[in-house]
Formats: sequence, structure tokens, C-alpha cells
Amino acid sequence: MTLGYTDRQSASVEVSLTIAEVIPDSVWTHKMVFRSEQYGLITKDYLIKAVSKGDSVNYVLDEQNGIAMEMSFMEDCFYGMYTVLGNTYITTLRRIGDKLLWDLFAAPTSSLTITEHNGGKSEVPIKVESLKVNLHQTVLLEKVK
Repeated sequence: MTLGYTDRQSASVEVSLTIAEVIPDSVWTHKMVFRSEQYGLITKDYLIKAVSKGDSVNYVLDEQNGIAMEMSFMEDCFYGMYTVLGNTYITTLRRIGDKLLWDLFAAPTSSLTITEHNGGKSEVPIKVESLKVNLHQTVLLEKVK
């Protein structure tokens, strides 16, 4: 996995992902294990749950500790966005052929910038709020046979 930062040199860590069906078409395990020289072994052991049986769009990533985050599944990709401890995160898990591309982007909410366009005579004024991304984590995962 590549770790990119705006304020320091990029790094990399070894990562593995295990996904297994627990309840057909409803619940799957989602276990990521990170092997970092700096931080040691880090395990994220979650569940992916369909909001309702047979729902193929609306999911929850359940951390199994009381924290659950909404996710949407569209065209072979899970999308999630959440804010915690002053940072907004966007995650994707996309199937590309027989591989999975996992991305996470983070932006501090303190980086919020607001711009406005007052428009012309026929335009409605538009306010745009943006956040500056300062971290990304990206890995292309291949199935182990």
C-alpha cells in the first residue's frame, strides 16, 4: 500500500485483505491487516452488511464496536464518506477484473475553503465548499491462489 502525504515523504506498508461471505447476499467479513515497520501489525476487522436483504446498493461498514458507516455500491465499487476527529475521509473499494483497488483520502475539516459565484442576471448564486486532501492510501490487491 502506498501512503501519500502533503507534508512529508510517501511511505508504503504491506497489506492483505480477506473478504468472506457470512450470510448469503447480506453480510461479509472485511479484514485488512497492515504490516508496518513503524507501527507494527494493525488489524481492521469489520463487517459489510446490506441494509436490507436483497439490497444491492445500500450497505453499512460495521466496525463491530458501535461505529457503523454508510456505504453505497455502484458499478462494482463501494463508496463511503465519513468525518471523524476533525477529518473527512472518502473510501472506495473497486473491482477491476480479478483485482481490487482500495483507496482512502483524508482532508482536515479545518482546511474548509468557501468560494462564491454571484452569477449573472439569470443565474442563481452558487456557494462552493472545498476541503484540501492531505493524505491518501492506495493499494491494488491481487487474489492469492
